[in-house]
Amino acid sequence: VSSTVAATTVHNFTLENTEITANSVIMLTLQNPTSADEDNVHVSLQSVTSGRAIINIANNTSTQATAQVRKIHFIVMN
Repeated sequence: VSSTVAATTVHNFTLENTEITANSVIMLTLQNPTSADEDNVHVSLQSVTSGRAIINIANNTSTQATAQVRKIHFIVMN
């Protein structure tokens, strides 16, 4: 997924994976290329169902859109 996240905005996207069940635990980490705004961008898990999970990415700064490329890492535990 490639997108700029505006200030004070949350975007979500669907992660589809056959290993995900309704009872899966999904751990997320966000890799930032620099530490400049790492306190302002966060990832979270919105919901989990069989075969999919909805992930949120939030930009909590009130002044600027995100401009850096970030990577979201995940692991599915059943």
